[in-house]
Amino acid sequence: KGKFASYNVINEAVNDIAGVGGELTLISEFKLRDDFHKRRLGDNWVYKIFKWVEEVDPNTTLIYNDYNLEIFPDKLKKVLEILDDARSQGAKIDGIGFQAHIIFPNITTYDLYYRAFKAAADKGYKVFISELDIPINGPLGLKTKPDRSDLLRQETYYRTITRAYIDAVPPNLRHGITVWGASDKYSWYKNVPFWLFNKTDWPCLYDTTMSAKPAYFGFRDALTRSL
Repeated sequence: KGKFASYNVINEAVNDIAGVGGELTLISEFKLRDDFHKRRLGDNWVYKIFKWVEEVDPNTTLIYNDYNLEIFPDKLKKVLEILDDARSQGAKIDGIGFQAHIIFPNITTYDLYYRAFKAAADKGYKVFISELDIPINGPLGLKTKPDRSDLLRQETYYRTITRAYIDAVPPNLRHGITVWGASDKYSWYKNVPFWLFNKTDWPCLYDTTMSAKPAYFGFRDALTRSL
């Protein structure tokens, strides 16, 4: 109690993929995962957990965090439905974290992110970009070194998502932006045993020598619009 300004209370509670014969496929209906929490606490476990955390530390900003909320509008709709229901029962839920691991940059558009951020803000939730990084290889690339055009394209994506955030979310509902690692030297993409990653990549604002990349300047410049 009293040690955290904010807390990601629940992470990734709504599923969007399923394993079928060793392949990952998008599910037809977004819903709460059938996991430990649901089996032990029942369908209303989201309300219960937020309520319990509030009782421990009522002055902390409480966040729900998830991935793909910007590229799957129906998943965001389901998350908002669950959180709205928990709020209606009296749970304190202050904001929503959009992880924003942009593994398919070609579908990252200003409008896509603007609509997602605005949907959450319009319901009074603080909006948090919680795990932002933008790889160059992603799941399909095979590059061993980024070239100048790759770095400039990455800069455009960082600038675009940040502009959408500033434009869509009023200042009182901006919980902030956390980038997922500072330097490419220590990127998590190198160590995740998952088919989308487990390869060399350069998703961060600083390169392996801790020098600022074009992405840093695009990110910085977009943030200055809020000053």
